[in-house]
Amino acid sequence: LKMLIGTAATWFLVDITFYGINLNSSNIISAIGFTNAAATPAGRYDNLFKTALGNLIVTVAGFLPGYFFTIATIEFLGRKPIQIMGFLMNALFLGILGGYYSHLKTMTGPFIVVFVFLQLFFNFGANATTFIIPAEAFPTRVKAGAHGFSAACGKCGAILASLGFARIQSSLGGDHGYEVVFWIFFGISILGAIVTVIFVPETKGRDADLIDREELAAKADRGP
Repeated sequence: LKMLIGTAATWFLVDITFYGINLNSSNIISAIGFTNAAATPAGRYDNLFKTALGNLIVTVAGFLPGYFFTIATIEFLGRKPIQIMGFLMNALFLGILGGYYSHLKTMTGPFIVVFVFLQLFFNFGANATTFIIPAEAFPTRVKAGAHGFSAACGKCGAILASLGFARIQSSLGGDHGYEVVFWIFFGISILGAIVTVIFVPETKGRDADLIDREELAAKADRGP
């Protein structure tokens, strides 16, 4: 139960921040002035092109390398340290965005750098490990249910983020709306790190089926 709470809660928390940012990345890129062409056919094409370019830069520079860093380091760093690091580094960059958004939005280059590092530590962090750890933590007889429940909790976080980000931002309006959202995500990332420390096991080298057999044998020896 403790492990299930950990895997489900951390997947839920990271998906709030991950989908909250990525489902609204085009709006964020537009808000910083990266796409600000005139409302003409040529201008609309230019906006579309720059939106696609901005998302491509963030993906190639941050999103993909994050996964490769995880692949390269997970066997000697471990799953849990990577997840804790990812949550804390996300909190750092979300705090920068929340505290300095109105200043950074006028500086496209620095803003993109912060945004790229945020994406990097999503995938060199909890967005990778939250689906690896449940696959290794639970024995075969309950793996499908435990992993599926954790994943479903994650998608609940994604749904909450997809509905909540735009509503909060639009209700507060302007820069303040984005700042509040980033600070909320900052707090969620800190909570994710805390939950990982308390509830999530390190699964590097863990044989969940062996542990399960030993526990069942010990229970059988104790009798009813």
